[in-house]
Amino acid sequence: MIFLLHQQRAVNLALTKKFCIISGGPGTGKTTLIISIISQLLDRHGTDLRIALAAPTGKAALRMQESIKTQLHELTLEPALAARFPAQATTLHRLLGLGRRPGRTTSQKSDPLVHDVVVVDEASMVDLAMMWRLSHALKKDARLILLGDRDQLASVESGAVLADCIDSLPNNVARLEKSYRFNRSIARLAEKIKTGAADEAWKSVTGSDNSAVAVAPADWLNACIAEYRHFLSLAEETADPIHYDAVFKRFKRFRVLCALRKGPSGAEEINLRIEQALKTMKIRTDAEGWYPGKPVLITRNDYDLDLFNGDIGICLPDSASDGVLRLWFEGSDGSFKKILPSQVPLHEPGWALTIHKSQGSEFEEVVVVLPEIDNRVLCRELLYTAVTRARARLSLVAQEDIFKFSVEKKTLRHSGLADRLAG
Repeated sequence: MIFLLHQQRAVNLALTKKFCIISGGPGTGKTTLIISIISQLLDRHGTDLRIALAAPTGKAALRMQESIKTQLHELTLEPALAARFPAQATTLHRLLGLGRRPGRTTSQKSDPLVHDVVVVDEASMVDLAMMWRLSHALKKDARLILLGDRDQLASVESGAVLADCIDSLPNNVARLEKSYRFNRSIARLAEKIKTGAADEAWKSVTGSDNSAVAVAPADWLNACIAEYRHFLSLAEETADPIHYDAVFKRFKRFRVLCALRKGPSGAEEINLRIEQALKTMKIRTDAEGWYPGKPVLITRNDYDLDLFNGDIGICLPDSASDGVLRLWFEGSDGSFKKILPSQVPLHEPGWALTIHKSQGSEFEEVVVVLPEIDNRVLCRELLYTAVTRARARLSLVAQEDIFKFSVEKKTLRHSGLADRLAG
């Protein structure tokens, strides 16, 4: 692999420091760098090196695993070396052995993790309590590598852990700036939001001659419903689990992201309006209102079912049970598990997500919905996170004053964890 100077510095930093952070936005090459780092560590330490890949949520772990698998396929690595890479990524909950009592972990100083290297993706989502558990669970000579984007939303819980560590430990940080994957118009808009340039950011949305970034038309919700109806058609025609991968991939193509949960422009209301519209289109529902293609977002951890807050399931027929509807969830190994709809833990429809819930995900096309009046949730990090979920096309439902207010408002939070990680 041939790297630019700043990329090579990131690799060298990870190879020489027990703790390092590789910070960069979407598409800046973090996955490629981590493959190079792991390759060189395996070369140096042999097959006995124990490596863990982890992320804060199941969907982030799955995306991490998919990205590494794709990169390994595209890069010209020796087959023997590629075969030594970790096969799966896991959630931090599973890595740390967090069970039915969320306050406890089986991995403590007296019984540390066995891994020599722990790589955590989407580290901006990790809250103070979880990072504290992880730092205490590492064995003394373990290497910890955090990957993330400091400009994204911090965890909804306590502490802006990643940003605090980046500010406090500059010698442990490598920064990646150039995006190689995202549409240029989206990347430029994200950069202007990140720097707080509200007027320029708005001009990027309204004055762009590139259809990749635009203010959504007045009938934007009807367009979203039409998009989702196409998805439902695919789901209705797919009866064999062997083809469910295509259904999940199709659903990941498009999403509505809302700044708020409540209110007329919140995720709950948008989900309700989408569901009501879809049900008027002669969708086949069962007695409980389930139908092929219905997406659900898990909102509470269920350790018995191995389902976690933020996981997405899709209702599809089970060919092994005469087409009875089941909820299917994609595992980190690429397999699918099914549960009865009656078993599903606390959940909500998955047509529209809050921006917070979208962290760790990417979509080809995104519609971002901001409220019509000011709200304390609005901030630069929220808008940046929403914009960077879109890879190819972004539509914005927002008034100019609310958009600019969001860009100008920066959230300040601190965690105080840096000293522990540096030591």
